[in-house]
Amino acid sequence: MAHSAPRVFLSAACTDPGFAQMVARTLRAEKVECFWDDPRTRADEDDWMSRLDDVFESADCYVILLSPEAMASNDIYVEIGFALARARRDMTIEVIPILVGDVEVKDLPKCLHRSVPIDASAMTFGELETQLVSRIRRVTYQRGGEDPPFAAWELGS
Repeated sequence: MAHSAPRVFLSAACTDPGFAQMVARTLRAEKVECFWDDPRTRADEDDWMSRLDDVFESADCYVILLSPEAMASNDIYVEIGFALARARRDMTIEVIPILVGDVEVKDLPKCLHRSVPIDASAMTFGELETQLVSRIRRVTYQRGGEDPPFAAWELGS
């Protein structure tokens, strides 16, 4: 049976697109379908909203980049709310917060306290890439998707 690539919705503040672009590019290079709502690439607002709804509902994972700019944005909290609601409906979906810049675990919104964040400030981008891709592949595997490209012992087998 052919398996589809993992699908990720990447949420980031539009004021810090550089880091989001790097994450999106890295995930795509790892054969992960990554949708990032980059406002600079929006053409038709109606088409964009329809596509956003479709992508949001079909994601396997939601990666939330929590920078100081994102924490000050109302949009990020709306996207977190939608992601958490979908994760409650489907327990195989994971919301992965990534702490960027001066954001610490204690700064996480209360609704994300049960999530296990990745602290990007405490590692190299390569280490972040390894952790993030491993978690996405693990979720995809648990959902019946493609075989994980990591050792079986990581799943506790």
